[in-house]
Amino acid sequence: TENAAEFLLSCGVKLIGIDTPSVDKHPHLAHQVLLGRKILILENLAHLDQLPDTSFQLIALPLKITGRDGSPVRAVARIEE
Repeated sequence: TENAAEFLLSCGVKLIGIDTPSVDKHPHLAHQVLLGRKILILENLAHLDQLPDTSFQLIALPLKITGRDGSPVRAVARIEE
């Protein structure tokens, strides 16, 4: 929701990752809030339950698509042991 997006911004997030097809539904107010503040959104992520509660490095490699505001990515978590 738009309110959830505003809350996450107040927490200082730089990127939102979610395991569902979208962070919101039409009219996509959360998308507008987040993208308007240059916050990246990663949707349809898998295996989030396998990530550690501590830190990890996210590598997300997008396709270079001209004239669009999004792209499929290959998202990989690098976990140090």
